[in-house]
Amino acid sequence: MNDLADWLKQAWNDHAQQPQQVLDALTARCPDLPDAPEGAQALRLAEHLTLVHRPQPQGAQVLQNLLQTVPPHAQLAPAAAASRWALAILAGTEVPPAADVDRWRALQNVVLALAAQHRHEEASRWLLADRKSTRLNSSHEWISRMPSSA
Repeated sequence: MNDLADWLKQAWNDHAQQPQQVLDALTARCPDLPDAPEGAQALRLAEHLTLVHRPQPQGAQVLQNLLQTVPPHAQLAPAAAASRWALAILAGTEVPPAADVDRWRALQNVVLALAAQHRHEEASRWLLADRKSTRLNSSHEWISRMPSSA
């Protein structure tokens, strides 16, 4: 396993208790992310930290700035597109296209961010808009226990 993969595993374990420290370390790594699955995973972690663990709209601005530092690698493009999709939803702007699998991953962060902003009806609408979103694997217990009628 490479250094980034090891770091990401630890970062996901630590992110809820130390979100700012993990985000700072991740921000420093972003310009050098590899064209590999680990690079895409790092972008998904950045999206999660900025949209779920930071107050909005500041978190969204941090993510927008971070995306500008990401290298234009092929394996990073889908994760970056999903982050832009999530940012557009939160901003209420035109939603760019994103592949289903990437959109489903981003949907979890969108729903959590909307709920944190007390935009519960909008969170429910997005969650119910795509029935496949119930396949999301959440590190946040409340979303996995959310009733299907939410």
